Amino acid sequence: MQALARLPKLRYLTLDPIERWSRPGFTSLMYCFSDLPPVTDRPRVTGRSLAAFADAAALEGLSLLDAVVESDDLVALARMPKLARVSLPCVIDATAVGHLQACRRLSGLTLGYREVTADEIKRLAGWKGLRSLTITHAELSATALAALAALPAIISLELVACGITDDRLAQLRLPATVTTLSLRQNPLAGPGLAAIDSPSLKTLGLEHTDLADDSLSVLPAFTGLEKLFLSYCKGITDQGIRSGALQSMTQLRELRLRGLQQVTDAAVADLGKFGHLKTISVRGAGVSWDGVAQMKRAMPETFVFK
Repeated sequence: MQALARLPKLRYLTLDPIERWSRPGFTSLMYCFSDLPPVTDRPRVTGRSLAAFADAAALEGLSLLDAVVESDDLVALARMPKLARVSLPCVIDATAVGHLQACRRLSGLTLGYREVTADEIKRLAGWKGLRSLTITHAELSATALAALAALPAIISLELVACGITDDRLAQLRLPATVTTLSLRQNPLAGPGLAAIDSPSLKTLGLEHTDLADDSLSVLPAFTGLEKLFLSYCKGITDQGIRSGALQSMTQLRELRLRGLQQVTDAAVADLGKFGHLKTISVRGAGVSWDGVAQMKRAMPETFVFK
């Protein structure tokens, strides 16, 4: 870490657990290394090495989810003048919040790979500069999901692989300021999305969930959405595209259908009805290049990404 700290142009440093997310029937995430065996007794980076990065002029992002960090170690963060986002494995106590608040440009935080409690989330309410919060591979209680509403200035909230089901969405309380919500890699079928009350929501990420054709009818209720990400939702088929639910969301500007292998050329006529979009992605879907050509002819103003 001391050697890395001497790199004068280092902007991002990531020390994270190897991503092994997988679910039966779903396409594996890219950049997974599932063939590497876990090693629990490997050497570990600790928070004491953060002192070496004090005054690192270029460092903007620092992820330490696979390190051993104590709250007192975070005092060094305030001396990283460009630091904008940090990912931490430690429990967020009052000491940690104080050090985070002292970082002039820090606005994004990631926590995960453990239980994240309601008390931790409530402590973050005192951090007025926090704009983006990601909680990944974590346990979240009902009180923790409800505590999210107390965050005063959050714009982007990501709850990734946290075991959130449709029933548990009724426990989720969003700050009124949230414009981006990601629920990817959670076992959601879709009906529970009706419980989400966030009129300011502009972007909704549902990648790698259990969303299927019969749940697409819930989505038009999000009348403010501009970006909708449905990639790798294996339950979405030609029938869902032909239902017209997605086409009715004429306020959308970007739609991602990547990896939907059951969306094929049989739905090309209906895929050509998204002319209100700026971008639609069908990369890895069951649509052929001939099908893409038909879509482009039907929607000359829409960028079709294959």
